[in-house]
Amino acid sequence: MKIKYVILSISMMLGVGVFFTPPVFAAGAGCGVLDFNGVSCEQADNDATGKDNIKNFLVGILRILTAAVGIVAVGALVFAGILYSMASGDPQKTSQAKTMITNTVIGILAYAAMGIILNFLVPGGIL
Repeated sequence: MKIKYVILSISMMLGVGVFFTPPVFAAGAGCGVLDFNGVSCEQADNDATGKDNIKNFLVGILRILTAAVGIVAVGALVFAGILYSMASGDPQKTSQAKTMITNTVIGILAYAAMGIILNFLVPGGIL
């Protein structure tokens, strides 16, 4: 019974995180180019070094991946919760649901570690 509450609380936290993330795509300054972090097309074209362009691109990709990972993780946890509740005492189905929950949590932690490592590797950070 306790694991159902854990699944529900994790699903709610991930769902809130997915729905309250800032918008990823925004219209550029009339040029039809994707705009990350408020950088207009003119500013991006005037950037001589290209560092800001790469950083903005990585931030945009990271936001898209974070939303995708959050949606997939919430779906996996909901599906595992349904499997667990439908197990009816069958040890094989119960272990399958617990394995799915464990793998989902490991995946979330691995994605978080990837974000930390990427933030460390990119000069100036991406967050």
